[in-house]
Amino acid sequence: MDNTITNRVSLNKALTVQSVNGPSVTIIQGAYDPTATNGPGAVRCAWLTNNAVLSGFTLRGGATRNYTSTLQSRNGGGVFGTTNRFNVSPSATVTNCLITLNAAANNGGGAYQVLLNNCTIASNTANDGIAGYGSGGGASGCILKNCMVAGNYALIAGGGTAYSFLNNCAINGNSAGLQAGGVYYGTLNNCTVTRNLSLSINYDYSGGVGYASLTNCIVYSNQESDSSGVNSNYFNCIFAFSCSAPVPSGTGNIGADPQLLADGIHLAITSPCIGAGLASAASGTDIDGQPWNNPPSIGCDEWQSAPVVSAPLVYQINTPAHGFTFNVIAGGQLPFTFFWSKDGASIQDDGHHSNSGTANLVVNNFGPDDAGLYQVVVSNAFGVVTSQVAQVVIHAVDAAGANPVAPYSAWATAATNIQDAINTASAGDIVLVTNGVYATGGKVMAGDLTNRVALDRVVTVMSMNGYAATTIQGAWDSASTNGPGAVRCAWLTNGAVLNGFTLQNGATRATGDIYSSGPLESGGGVWCSSTNGIVSNCVLSNNSAIYGGGIKSGTLNNSLVLFNQAGYGGGTYNTILNNCTVVYNSSPFGGTGAGTCGGIIYNSIVVFNQTKSLTEDDYESTGTFPIVLYYNSCTSRGGVAGTGNIFVNPQFVDLFHIGSASPCVGVGSILYATGTDLDGETWLNPPSMGCDEMVVSNLVGTLSVNVHAYETNLLVNRYATFAGSFTGRASEITWSFGDEQVFTNYGALGISHLWTNFGDYVVTYTAYNYDNPAGVSTNITVHVQPLDVPQLQSAVLLTNGFQFQFAGQLDANYTVQYSTNLTPPVAWQTLQNIYFSTGGVYQITDPAATDATRFYRVGVQ
Repeated sequence: MDNTITNRVSLNKALTVQSVNGPSVTIIQGAYDPTATNGPGAVRCAWLTNNAVLSGFTLRGGATRNYTSTLQSRNGGGVFGTTNRFNVSPSATVTNCLITLNAAANNGGGAYQVLLNNCTIASNTANDGIAGYGSGGGASGCILKNCMVAGNYALIAGGGTAYSFLNNCAINGNSAGLQAGGVYYGTLNNCTVTRNLSLSINYDYSGGVGYASLTNCIVYSNQESDSSGVNSNYFNCIFAFSCSAPVPSGTGNIGADPQLLADGIHLAITSPCIGAGLASAASGTDIDGQPWNNPPSIGCDEWQSAPVVSAPLVYQINTPAHGFTFNVIAGGQLPFTFFWSKDGASIQDDGHHSNSGTANLVVNNFGPDDAGLYQVVVSNAFGVVTSQVAQVVIHAVDAAGANPVAPYSAWATAATNIQDAINTASAGDIVLVTNGVYATGGKVMAGDLTNRVALDRVVTVMSMNGYAATTIQGAWDSASTNGPGAVRCAWLTNGAVLNGFTLQNGATRATGDIYSSGPLESGGGVWCSSTNGIVSNCVLSNNSAIYGGGIKSGTLNNSLVLFNQAGYGGGTYNTILNNCTVVYNSSPFGGTGAGTCGGIIYNSIVVFNQTKSLTEDDYESTGTFPIVLYYNSCTSRGGVAGTGNIFVNPQFVDLFHIGSASPCVGVGSILYATGTDLDGETWLNPPSMGCDEMVVSNLVGTLSVNVHAYETNLLVNRYATFAGSFTGRASEITWSFGDEQVFTNYGALGISHLWTNFGDYVVTYTAYNYDNPAGVSTNITVHVQPLDVPQLQSAVLLTNGFQFQFAGQLDANYTVQYSTNLTPPVAWQTLQNIYFSTGGVYQITDPAATDATRFYRVGVQ
């Protein structure tokens, strides 16, 4: 309504627009600019004038203009209200809505200048990476009542909210690039602010709240990245009757652990926050709609004896591996009884289902038949509560399918390429892919570059049997790798999830983007429109781009990135990595950051990546490109920004599995470990660094080994190269060279060794695991020969010079020199060099020889 940006819905008069069946089935869909998220092609979800009301919708995928446009058109990607943000009573109202996956260039990624009642504001962003704007990732200039604000991001300040008033709200798991991951400038009553993060590394800004006034609030377990900070919870705040650490100054404040349940919202029965609040500050109901006691509890939850469950009911895919788990958090008086159902029928433990009598129902090795409506009933001695319904929709894909029929809801009618299934899916659906190489189909998302798979909606695309059995294959341009014939592997929109694939042979255009690292030149394996694009348990291999050979942007979890190339960020570019291994990537075009360029690296191993000059270059550190932050990770050298890092050889037994003695075992942070490792194993606490968790008891079974020598006859002081391989699960690999030298865990790309004395040496390659503690070995014999002194023979004077010969030795290096006299000091000059002799007789001719005396010698090494 500012005559600049299109709004999908414009309430330009004081009326109420309400859905019939609620936000789960009624969606107002905005649009990102196809090249820059916020830009001329963006569409905001909704615009509200004074006294307008929007109720019962999902507002999703909206965005704004960028920094070059008017102020109004840069704010509120999900919803924009007309009231000035400093007015404490905005009259545009949004109620019972889900506001998610929206973006703003300036302020309020989800919402700007509106009253929000009983809303969930999740996974929105305020981030103009060009001009450096961005505050209030979830909401800015708003009043929030009984709202959940989770997983939002702001480039500058207030990942959850900025310049807002909050009552009875939960602000959980948000982040900001600089100040206050949770709340920046605001007034909070009965709110809970937990697990938020500030990414600042130069200032002591809090991860929780900054410049706020708080009453009856919990501010706990927030983080800031700057290791010099002493208070990660709050900065320049005023507290009353609140709980935080260190205990704030002011009336009625406490510093004890609030004892929150696993959801970070509800209180345990033993919480010190129960009954510790100020009665006059509590208004309305708690976040669950329950009345406040007198005195009320501190935080957004009032503890009651009757059961209450977190809403909405959600499930996690690939937890456990190849399954999904429903997790419900129940508050109230223990003990609880849980009754799960699907499509109205009771679920019992039967192998396929497990934990049906608990808060965590597991569906193992799920397939299309597991689609349906799930619900749980929770009861205790004081009452019964029924959760909301969660719908699971599954579309099947089989490259060998014979009868594809949309919507591909069974294996018998499965799609034969992944894109067809995505095109029929709705937000929240699962696209389940069985074994095969998927090298056909695709979709163009920017310019003329085809993506083999384009997740252009908020869906989860998951393989049945993991990366080893399921491949998405792009294509290199046949003439120039990155060029007009290239096909990228995958493109992800905000909120989309790709899980369990090998993504290989993808590439991009070599030119075409207006700004650097745009969608035509970046992300040969994967391109994500923001950090909310999630790639998990994947292998990214042999992909190429100008920026980010393996992946550009997004969040990469539990994955292996190897043998990719790009000018900048051979492995990754501006990507968040959690428990990843980035090895053997390159920047062969004279660029930088062969491993990582920009981004935030958690619990990861980044080693053995090389520049054009073959020097190790695991991260870009010149400051020319976006800074990269490392936390609890292993890389090649010091100097990287961040904390908890180590700079050692990680000791791989193959391309990515670490040995039992690796320094990366058990030194990661549990805060960053999600899902399972690349093999489907559960992360330990603390977890290992990299994509492999070391669980020695799981390394069992038969081992077989093989060794190969590139040459078995060589000279002393000459390096010989060996390659070893094994099948099975190994906990340790050793090389013994018969000269009392033993090397442990040298990976899969070979090892070199030299001997200083001649003789026959037995090279032994041994693999160990839990069932084979003595190891399984193989060996090969190497013959190391001494250097022979060359004997000059058959001196002959020719008409055009002087000639002699000597017998050469295999692999020896010879230098032939001459002098005109032997009077000290002798001046020897080089006549000829012979490198890596092939053996046989060498005939040397000195064409400059005359009747004058000349002396010759041959040196060998």
